[in-house]
Amino acid sequence: MAIGEQQEGQPDQHERDRPGGLREQRDPGPQAGARFRGHVRRNGRGPVYWTTCTVTASEPGREFAFAVGGPGSTTVNTWRYQLEPVADGTDVTESFELADTLPLRLYWSVAGRARLRTNLDGMRATLEKMKAVAERG
Repeated sequence: MAIGEQQEGQPDQHERDRPGGLREQRDPGPQAGARFRGHVRRNGRGPVYWTTCTVTASEPGREFAFAVGGPGSTTVNTWRYQLEPVADGTDVTESFELADTLPLRLYWSVAGRARLRTNLDGMRATLEKMKAVAERG
């Protein structure tokens, strides 16, 4: 089943849109500009810290992205999930983009290869978990 596709037993568009229907009762979900706290466990082991993240894109069935806050009001990186409908479901692409700052360039020049491997392993695990949830329906 593709993400966003109606499942059997779900209300149809008319039921969702009518006065007092589900659309009026449901939380619309994350919108660009919304903030949430993100939990980070560096390299899967620690140190553990929380950071404020800001939704930068939220288009159901197409894209979700958020910026990870750093010291002060800086952005460390942006994580993005892009969804592309295909014949047998939805392809999901996860990516990250580092903020172009001198401290991050220095960090990646020293530890970039190991950090990239950690990020790619984490991305693979996230996508596998998303797939398992989608396939359970």
